Amino acid sequence: EYSNPLAPSSYPQYGTELDVKYCSFYLKTGACRFGDRCSRYHMKPPSSDTILLPSMFQHISLGEDFTNDLDTDSGLEHEDVDTNKVFTEFFWDVFPEFQAAGQVTMFKVCCNHEPHLRGNVYVQYQNEHEAVKAYAK
Repeated sequence: EYSNPLAPSSYPQYGTELDVKYCSFYLKTGACRFGDRCSRYHMKPPSSDTILLPSMFQHISLGEDFTNDLDTDSGLEHEDVDTNKVFTEFFWDVFPEFQAAGQVTMFKVCCNHEPHLRGNVYVQYQNEHEAVKAYAK
């Protein structure tokens, strides 16, 4: 079963919002809205059992700007059923490719509207060897 590594006991702020050295958001998601302009360090692991494919899933509903309260018609162009249909097709197109590299234990797609998370695909394998094999493909 998956579990996050424990924070070093000598550094109690590690991975929290109080951490002034490491970007807590990057530690949690592998993405940061500030990118290279972030004032905190983005610690990239040398290897992992999880791979991140940024913006792999694309759909028009993810690209909408929901910050404009005056544009009440923004959701009228499509329905959630359409998004679900496109996602199902996407899933059955890519998932077998990931399985060819090893045992997939988790497959998550971020449907967040923020550009740094939008469409990110996270694939976790049983071990790092399988993840490296999938990444090399």
